[in-house]
Amino acid sequence: ESFLSWADFDVVAQCAEGYHGKALVQKCHKGGEPYTLSGCSAFTCSEPKDVPFRYQYHVYSLATPSFSVAVRCRGHNSSVPKAIPCKKEGEPFTLSGCLPLECISPLNTTAALGYVVQETSRTSDSFHVTAKCAEGYIGKAKVDMCTKPDTPYKLSGCRPMVCVAPKEIETYSYDLTEASLEVPSFSVTARCKTKALTGQTPKALPCTQDGDTYTLEGCYPASCTSPHKEAEDGYMVYEGNKLMTRFDVTATCGDAYEGVAQVSMCKEPGEPYQLSGCFPGNCTVPSKKYSEAYNLTVYSLQRPKFSVTAQCAFAPHLYGQAVPCKADQEPFQLRGCPLGECKAPDKAKLDAGYVVYEANRRLGTFNVTAQCADGYRGVAVVEECSGHGGEYKLSGCKAEKCMEPSEAEKEAYNLTIYSTERPGFSITAACRFTGGYGRAVPCTEDGGTYTLEGCYLGSCTSPRATAEAGYVVFEANKKIENFTIHAKCAEGYKGVAEVTKCKTHQEPYSLSGCSPEVCAEPGEAEKEAYDLTVYSLERPSFSVSAKCKYGGCAVNVTACTGDGMPYILKGCSPGGDITQQDPDNEVLEPLDG
Repeated sequence: ESFLSWADFDVVAQCAEGYHGKALVQKCHKGGEPYTLSGCSAFTCSEPKDVPFRYQYHVYSLATPSFSVAVRCRGHNSSVPKAIPCKKEGEPFTLSGCLPLECISPLNTTAALGYVVQETSRTSDSFHVTAKCAEGYIGKAKVDMCTKPDTPYKLSGCRPMVCVAPKEIETYSYDLTEASLEVPSFSVTARCKTKALTGQTPKALPCTQDGDTYTLEGCYPASCTSPHKEAEDGYMVYEGNKLMTRFDVTATCGDAYEGVAQVSMCKEPGEPYQLSGCFPGNCTVPSKKYSEAYNLTVYSLQRPKFSVTAQCAFAPHLYGQAVPCKADQEPFQLRGCPLGECKAPDKAKLDAGYVVYEANRRLGTFNVTAQCADGYRGVAVVEECSGHGGEYKLSGCKAEKCMEPSEAEKEAYNLTIYSTERPGFSITAACRFTGGYGRAVPCTEDGGTYTLEGCYLGSCTSPRATAEAGYVVFEANKKIENFTIHAKCAEGYKGVAEVTKCKTHQEPYSLSGCSPEVCAEPGEAEKEAYDLTVYSLERPSFSVSAKCKYGGCAVNVTACTGDGMPYILKGCSPGGDITQQDPDNEVLEPLDG
C-alpha cells in the first residue's frame, strides 16, 4: 500500500502462501470507502497414492489454510513423523519422519559375555539377531530388540555353569584354594598333602555339567596308619582298607571287655585311625553269705587283669579259688572252702501259716521248701540267710479272712467279734430276741462269709380286730424266719388281700389290698315314691332308711349284691291310697283291695 488517496491510489497484492490465482486490487468508488481484493482462493491437497507401509495417517482437513493430517509410524522409528502440505492445487501432501530404528551391537561389551551371536539385521523393520549360550554357560539365550534410538539390543537367559567341591573323602590327599567355581572363570589351585604321582602335577579340572563336582588328579591317595599296640588293647581289629577314600576298618571288643567298638578314620593322611567304645569289664565281690568263709586279698577286679587270693576263714591252712566273673558287674565266684549254715526261724514263725521241708540248710547248697498251711493263702517263699548262723526267712502266706453276713442275717444276734481270720476264728453270738446263745460258723474259703445259726428273729403279733375288718385270715406260722400267713377279702369287700411280715419282734403284721364294695343309688323313677336317708352305701355297713311318700305295703331297703350295683327298694306305691299306716307314715301291712 504505497498511496491510499483516491487521486494517487497505488496498492499492489499477490496471493498468500496456501492460496492460488491472480490477486486483483480495485480502488474504492469514493473517499472513505475500503478498496477490495479478489482473485486468490485456497487450494486443496490430495492424498498420496503410494503410502509406505511404515506410515499410518488420519485426515482432518486437506485445505491448505487449515491443513491437518495426523501421522503415526508402525513399529519403532528414529524421528517424529509428520505430513507436509502440497504446494499446488490437487497435488498430494507428503509424509516424512518414519525411519526404521537401528539397534547398537553389544558384541564388544561385557553384556555379550557368555553368548554366541549372529547379526543378520539390526534395523527395526527387519530385525534379525540370533544367539546361543557360549561354552561353559547354560540356559536359553534370548534377544530383545532395542526400543529407543542409539541403544543396544539386549541379551539374556545364559548363566555360567557352576561346579561344586568334591566330597571330603575325595580331597584327603589335597590342599585346595578355590578362587572361582564358575566354569568360564574356573580357578582352583591344588597341592598334595601326600606326594605327587610320578610325572604329574596336582590340579583341579572343571566339571562338564552344571552342579557336578570338579575332579582332582596328580596326588597319591591318602591313607591312615594303624594305632600303637597299647591303643589296640581290648579290641579285635580287621583292617580291610586303610585308604581314606575307601576306608574299611572294623573292630569288636576283645575278651573280658565291654561296650560297642567304634572305629574313626584319621583326619589327616598318615595319622592313625582311632578305636573307642570298649572298656575293661569289672567283677564285684560276692555277698557276705558267700564270701564270709574266705579271707580275700583283692589285687585287681578288672576282668582282663583279674587277681584275687582266697584263704579259707574256717580252715586257715587251706586256700580256695577266686574265679573271674563272665560279665561286667557280676560277682566273681569262690570255690574250695566250706560255707556256713542257716538257722531255722522260731517255732512260732514256723507254726504261723507255713509247712516247711528242710532238705539242706548249708549256704551255697541251701534247699528248704515250704507251702501255706491250712487256713492260709498265697505262695510260700523261702529266702536263704545272708550269712552263717542267720535265720532263713519265710514269706508269702497270709491268713484267710471271713466276711461278715448281711445286716438282715445278723439281726437276730448280738455279736462279739474277736477274729475273722480262719486260723484263729472267734466270734460269740448271743440271741437278741429269744435269749441264750447261737453259733458263728467260720467260712470255708478266703473271702467267704461266716454263717450264724441257733437264734431267731422272734414272732409277729396279730393285728387288732379293726385292722382285720374286711379280711379272712389263716395264721399258719407267725415266726419272722418262717412267716406263713394267708388272707383273702371278706364278703362285701373287693381287691387282693396282701399280708406284710413285721420287721421286729412283737410287732403286728399288716393286712392290705381289700376295700369295701359300694352300692350305687337306684334310678330317679325308682326313688320317686320314697323319702330316703342314706347313712352308708358300703356293703359291710350298708344303712339307708326309707318312708313311702304316698302309701304302700311294708318298706324294704336291701343292699346291693355287688360293687357298683344299685341297692333295692320295695313296698311303696307311687300315687296309691293308704288305708292303714302308722303315725310315722310307715306301712304296717299290705292293704287289701
